[in-house]
This record gives sequence, C-alpha cells and structure tokens, in this order.
Amino acid sequence: MTPQYSNLLYFLANEGVIGIATGGIDCASSVLLLEMWGENSNAYLQGLHTSYALGSTVAPLISAPFLSSDEDDTESNKFISVPFGIISLVLVVGSAFLLYFETFFPYKTPLRSLSVKRELPSVVITNEKEENIRIFETKRQLRFYTFTVVLLGALLLCFYTATEMNIFFYLPTVVLELDLGIEKTTASMMSASFASCFTIFRGLSIFVATKLKPSTMLCITFTDLLIAYIIMMIYAMSSVKFLWLATIMLGSGCACVYASVYAFIERRIDVTNQIAGIFLFFCQAMASVCPIIVGKTIEENPFFVVYLNFSCLIIVLLTFASIFLADAWKRSILSKI
Repeated sequence: MTPQYSNLLYFLANEGVIGIATGGIDCASSVLLLEMWGENSNAYLQGLHTSYALGSTVAPLISAPFLSSDEDDTESNKFISVPFGIISLVLVVGSAFLLYFETFFPYKTPLRSLSVKRELPSVVITNEKEENIRIFETKRQLRFYTFTVVLLGALLLCFYTATEMNIFFYLPTVVLELDLGIEKTTASMMSASFASCFTIFRGLSIFVATKLKPSTMLCITFTDLLIAYIIMMIYAMSSVKFLWLATIMLGSGCACVYASVYAFIERRIDVTNQIAGIFLFFCQAMASVCPIIVGKTIEENPFFVVYLNFSCLIIVLLTFASIFLADAWKRSILSKI
C-alpha cells in the first residue's frame, strides 16, 4: 500500500504502523533465539543480524531499477509498486513458513523471568537455621542487581546505537565537508565501504561467536572503535588515507556489537520480551534525538558528528565496565551466604 498513498498524512500513518511491526519483529526474533539457545545464543544472534545487514544491502538493489530519474520521472513511477510487491511477497512467504511450524510443530516457551538467574543456592533456601531476614535481604539485593543490569544494558545499547546510526546517516556529509577535496563519488565509495565491511564482518562474527565469549568480542570491537575514532580525530582531517582506514575500522568494529550485547546480558539475566522492549525503546529514543542535535551543527561543523560519536563511545565503555562492577558486587553478595 505504501506507493499508493497520495496524502502525506496517510503515508506517515502507514510508516508508523510499519515501525511498530518492525519493532515487534526485532524484539520477538532476538528473544526467541535467546529462549532457544540461552547463553549459547551469540552465534545465532549474529546470524540473525547478518540477515538484517544483507536485507539492507539487497533492498536498494531491488528498488534501483524502478526509481525515477530526472529525465523520465513519470514513466519510472508507473513501476514503483514492483519493488514493494517483491518485498511484500518475501514477507508473506516467510510468514507462511513460521505459521506452518508454529501450527504443526508448536514451540514451548521455557520459564523465563527476572528471578530465574538470581535464585539463591538451594542449600540456603532449605537450611532451616538460616535467618529469614538474611535471606530476604539477599534476595532484595539480587533483585536490585537485575534492575541495574537492565538499566546499564539499555544505556549501553542506547548510546552505541546513536554512534552506529550517525555513521550510516552522516558519513558522506562529513567526508564531503572536510577540506580534503573529496568528490561525491569518493564519499559514496567510503560509505559503501563502511556498509560492506559492516556486512562482511557480521557474517564472520557468526563463526567467531562459536569460539569467543560475548564479553571478549565486545572488548575487541570496542577497542577497534576507540582506535578508529582517535585516528579520525587526529589524522582524518588532513589525510584521505587515514580517513579510509578509520572508515574500514568503523565498519568492522560496529558489525557484531548489537547482537553481542544481547548475548552478553543474557549471561546475567533472562532477556524477556519486556526487557528487549526496553532496550529497543532506549535505542530508538536516542536515534530520534541525534538527528535533532546533529542537524543544527553539521553544516557549520561537520566534524561535530565524530566528536559526538566519540563521546557516546566513552559512555558505552563506562557502562560496559559498570556491568562488570555489578557482577563483582553480585559475587560478593553470594559469597557471604
């Protein structure tokens, strides 16, 4: 229906419905994999998000032949419904497969809640000599740990998503506004290189996730991103070669972060639909605010995007470290039992 709307209000309402649907798919698909494979779900999450990256690459290729040009706008617009029809057909086929498996091979949802991974050891609960007050206090502290991890995970994803979206949206603008004489074709190539590295390394992360823990993968990628932004801030304003290097490093560094964060949090708490919804809300809230902030400054100071992303990355690193501190606090609680 999207290409048929001639009224802007109807079009915006339709996009709102699509946004709600895609948000639900994002939450449900990630949580489903976490339910099925639990702490070993990282490789499957990487595969899921690799399919997102591939879809983002293929969709423009499907649409390109049907987009209008300056010379023949009317003739091309006659066929604009074709790419939307192709994408709709893919969605219908995928939905039919899901319906088939859900009908004939129904999936049994395991017990998952905020309390499952913070239960006290059975020796404590069954020990009649233990004071009830001590047990109650320990449970209260572990409940606070769970809420802390949820909040820190939401903040981590929130500020990380801001950096990723800013690169996708504003990298060509930043490159063109630098005093390096870069042409539009080169800027487009840099943007395409970032997207290509992003997609390729997402695919490779499927295999890496079978060997490394999510925390290890995040440490490596965050180090890569930190170095990339430092290179960009120090050298990219005066060297095209270093700008290329930073762009490629950003593409490879961003590839596995989103899925790895989910797997990283899953090792600490059960990521339910509600928690995934909180994560998605924080991500989209920041992604909505950034264009307002960047839009007012990018023409006067295009490199502001780089400084903003670097600041967000520092917050991400502090949040990431805070989760380990929360883990140490939890271990100290359990050691006193």
